Amino acid sequence: MPGYLNFNVFGIVDLLAGLMLLMTSSFLPDIIAHGHSYFLMFKGISSIFTPINTVVLGTPYLLLCGFADLLSSAILLTGQPPILAEYKTILAFIIGLKGIFSLISFA
Repeated sequence: MPGYLNFNVFGIVDLLAGLMLLMTSSFLPDIIAHGHSYFLMFKGISSIFTPINTVVLGTPYLLLCGFADLLSSAILLTGQPPILAEYKTILAFIIGLKGIFSLISFA
């Protein structure tokens, strides 16, 4: 299975943020928050495994990923995650910048 794994930092951050958001109490209803966290985990897995290519998923997927990053940073800043709570502002800042730059790249 060589060549199928692409370990990048942003994929690992998306997986970590998805796990944090799954356990965070937030202002969103639970069904939306859980769907959002599962989407973040899929986004992290799709950036780590190269057979799930973002070119195949297309531009709407990439735009949705940018908006998902911005929503994730807002949920992390306002919520209380049970794990890594002291690093939530740093992770929210990284995820927010990633979302802003991915949306600016489409302008």
